[in-house]
Amino acid sequence: MAFKSSMNRWFAAACFTGALLLIAGNARAAGITMAKVSGTVETRAGASGEWRKAAAGQAVAPGGMIRTGADSTAIVQWPGGHALRMQPMTTLTITADSPSENRSRVATGKITAHVKKLSTGQRFEVETPTAIAGVRGTTFLVDVAPSGESLICVGSGQVAVDAGDVSVTLDGGVMVTVDTDGGVSDPEPLTEILREEILEHETEINETVEAAAPGHASSDAGDTALDTAAEAAQSALDSVNALLDEQVVNETIDAIGEDQTGSVHFDIYISQ
Repeated sequence: MAFKSSMNRWFAAACFTGALLLIAGNARAAGITMAKVSGTVETRAGASGEWRKAAAGQAVAPGGMIRTGADSTAIVQWPGGHALRMQPMTTLTITADSPSENRSRVATGKITAHVKKLSTGQRFEVETPTAIAGVRGTTFLVDVAPSGESLICVGSGQVAVDAGDVSVTLDGGVMVTVDTDGGVSDPEPLTEILREEILEHETEINETVEAAAPGHASSDAGDTALDTAAEAAQSALDSVNALLDEQVVNETIDAIGEDQTGSVHFDIYISQ
């Protein structure tokens, strides 16, 4: 009986520990989030929603819109470490978010995206009024003029650009312009200014994503909230032995019976 009590106590503790780790992991593995906010950045739930001040760590659901003001920037992060940096006076809409498809639309302004290597069947696309840029592990820049004309620059990797009936694949170090009629210019080498801009933004994106990774200290409000959840889970883990009192376990075992197997179901609620 003592041996079975010890084994059941260990099993219950393991189940409880696993559940807490899952909670902490899920807090970290949320969907699309505002990884970094600088200056005047606002979000709204949809085209008819009310614009509200954005905060680091805030989730953005499909259909959600983000805009940056003058002298303001934001970094939007996807699960898997994909992220894009919005420059001042940019408006972005999250149009699709699923394990196989991530798509956003730039109405106006400029973004730099850094996309990790995708698995077969996965897509990461950025739409503009005149083109769609699809990537599989690359860093690229998209600049949409007020007229709708789009400049697409590839820092590294490859980007497939679709504009109407035209489809071209761009390698790193080149750029094209897509006019308002869907015409695609011949690829040209990146200017040194654009190349340096892409590298600078890529560095900022990587540092932001790394800072938001589990186990990395961060002062952002959203990360602080996630850190608090993780710390609460860890504190609960430290208290498992105290919570699973030997007498309670023994009483449970007695209720189950010496030759029967039982299962334990429990729900954990985290108030927000």
